[in-house]
Amino acid sequence: MSTLTQCLKSYRRIKKLNHSRTFKLRKQPHVLVTVVSIITKNPKKPNSGKRRVLRGNISNLKRSDRLTARLTSYGVFPKRGDHVLIRGGRANDVPGVTYSGIRGVFNFQPHSIRRKRRSFYGNPRSVEMITRISKRARLAGFRTPEDVINARIKLTRRGKRVVK
Repeated sequence: MSTLTQCLKSYRRIKKLNHSRTFKLRKQPHVLVTVVSIITKNPKKPNSGKRRVLRGNISNLKRSDRLTARLTSYGVFPKRGDHVLIRGGRANDVPGVTYSGIRGVFNFQPHSIRRKRRSFYGNPRSVEMITRISKRARLAGFRTPEDVINARIKLTRRGKRVVK
């Protein structure tokens, strides 16, 4: 049989609170940030280099809340006073950076047109990239890739045209 103190130990356990690394997003997928400064940080021990990091204020709050976010890729970077859309996702080798910027939105534009991973950079699909026309588009009467891109028509499952 257990003693009184042993029985009380099980009741003394503190309930663990829900912890979020990206609590400044306020349970939103992304947030708009005004750039205060862009600095370079050095990564943790085995890695080396200079990582570009953004310091910014969340612009849609009455009380300004500052955060640091990594700037992915290379090339064109935002200046002071520009707007950047920030999502969650930390830079694993840079301490204290738990957010990252989204390219192709507002003033954080991609350096070059990407062939792969276009949605991440916000680039539309070009005519040369279309190798085949889907069955739905063929049923709707589209024959060339230009027809598919230029048409402002949404296709239903059975290939019927519905104007947007």
